[in-house]
Amino acid sequence: ARGFGYRFGTRYTQGMVKSTATFLAGVVSREDPRPVPPGEYDCPLQSPTLGARIGRSVARVFVSYDLRPDKSCSIRPAPARVIGSFASGFLQLAWLPDPQNNPTTALKGTGSALGGYVANSVFSEFQGDLWRTLGKVFTAGKSGRK
Repeated sequence: ARGFGYRFGTRYTQGMVKSTATFLAGVVSREDPRPVPPGEYDCPLQSPTLGARIGRSVARVFVSYDLRPDKSCSIRPAPARVIGSFASGFLQLAWLPDPQNNPTTALKGTGSALGGYVANSVFSEFQGDLWRTLGKVFTAGKSGRK
């Protein structure tokens, strides 16, 4: 129980710091916090291919798309998620024991946190397709009778 409590507290604290640092960095850098900002829908970067959709969803973790008044699209760096990931990864150095208290462990935590943002972005990109496919699979062969 003690180990579970320690791990639970660690993950909770890291998540809280990651979210808070991401929010604050986003406010300072004036990023659009939505996963798919409205401006991206009008960007000429749209492509229906699988590779392009994956690339665009990964890029959303690192860049922000802004819609200009002339309906063109501008792309600028969006450091908030990277800053939040580093805050989460390096926070654990405050309480880890000596054998684990090193920059390598902190960078692994940072990579894990950033990987969570990337996975979430890719899942968000394909979520509608996934639910449509599952809906077809689980409703196939069912009649409209009650």
